[in-house]
Amino acid sequence: MSTDVLLASPPNTHYQPLSSEDVAIHTTLQWMTTHTWFPWLAVILYLWMVFCGPAYVDHVYRIVDIHTIRQGWRWWNIGLALFSIRGASVTVPYLWSYVTTYGIYPTLCTPTEQWYLSGETGWWVTLFVLSKIPELGDTIFLVLQKKPVIPLHWYHHVTVLLYCWHAYIVNTPPGIWFAAINYTVHSVMYTYYAMSISGGRLRALARPFARYITLFQLGQMVVGALLTGMAAYVHLENPKQCAGDETNYRLGWLMYVSYGVLFAQLFYTMYMVPGGKHVRPKQE
Repeated sequence: MSTDVLLASPPNTHYQPLSSEDVAIHTTLQWMTTHTWFPWLAVILYLWMVFCGPAYVDHVYRIVDIHTIRQGWRWWNIGLALFSIRGASVTVPYLWSYVTTYGIYPTLCTPTEQWYLSGETGWWVTLFVLSKIPELGDTIFLVLQKKPVIPLHWYHHVTVLLYCWHAYIVNTPPGIWFAAINYTVHSVMYTYYAMSISGGRLRALARPFARYITLFQLGQMVVGALLTGMAAYVHLENPKQCAGDETNYRLGWLMYVSYGVLFAQLFYTMYMVPGGKHVRPKQE
């Protein structure tokens, strides 16, 4: 493939006629571009729920009991696991085929509508971005059960939503990398959560994998930082032949690095420090 690529153009204009998926993608992209206030509204309501919601939990218990909430949490995780598995089954093979055929460079420079923001793959990338809003529901279940919401949890949800929305509307070329990797990680993570919440033998089967789930998440942050840095570098070296958005790359790199630090700290606290949640006590 030639490295001479066109800079951002109206999405999907080179596909004629447009498929139903392309029409949906084009319409969604237009809406998201003209409604950039929407994720900020979601973030404001989300943060209100995180910091003010606990005061209202007892009122909720008058309507719904804790067992029903836990069952809802279980099915919530099952739904997100199935959604992520399906997303990974579409985006990962497409990305792998593209990389093995053309190499990594085009995935960092080619405008999104010219290689993946079309058809089934484009639609699942779009759903990936939009899913960051319903994923905020993870925290709702924690609040409803009076479980602590650590800063990493709410910071991660807020920044991922804002970053993904911005990356999508500015047509960040390596966006499918982030979607494919995140779908894969979430396929494992939400399956683990669903099994843990189910209790009994499923919980016992899942618990030994806790540390590996966290390591998997930490690895995602390292890869994300590297890909963002690479994309920023090749774009700045030749912006006329490599599409990209400098602001998005700066935000993305800072986001991934901060995640890496926080997840590394979480892993150390939970699995290495004596008395950590998943540290087995030493036998005397």
